[in-house]
Amino acid sequence: MLPKNVFDRFVQRCPAAVLVRATLENLLRPERLNQIFEDTAQRQYLKTLMFSDLVALMSAVATRTHQSVHAAYLYAKETLGVSSTALYGKLNRLEPDISTALVGQTAADAAVVIYRERWTIEGAFQTLTDVLRCEMETLGYPKAALFSLSIAVLAFNTYAVVKAALRSVHGVEKVDDEVSD
Repeated sequence: MLPKNVFDRFVQRCPAAVLVRATLENLLRPERLNQIFEDTAQRQYLKTLMFSDLVALMSAVATRTHQSVHAAYLYAKETLGVSSTALYGKLNRLEPDISTALVGQTAADAAVVIYRERWTIEGAFQTLTDVLRCEMETLGYPKAALFSLSIAVLAFNTYAVVKAALRSVHGVEKVDDEVSD
């Protein structure tokens, strides 16, 4: 944890960045993500490759931090501790209910804040495309593609939390008129 004076400087100089980081750390807590997996999985299990690791890896792909699953894997290879075959196997076998639970439960965690940001799926993905300057690429595995879509929805919910927080502090009109995406 950062000392208070260091944290306060970040809040003063980069409040939006601090807000994004805090939101992501809250919604993507590894123990919470792994619990969602444990509560939902019917056939899969956690052993070496944790669900939170999959979420982190696919988040890097969905937000274009890395251009592909393989590039994200190469970057995190040492910390993941599994082969690329094991990673792709886990993604290929990911149960659709787990992706559904990921979106549903993280959205529920942020529901009070994001309620004002009700959206259509088209509007949400247009916003994601604009904000992240990306489009979701299809993946060769349908279950992995569904999981990637879930990560993109989670990214949108994070965006909605940040915008809602800014509106609560600065007012709806000011944020809508003066804050760029």
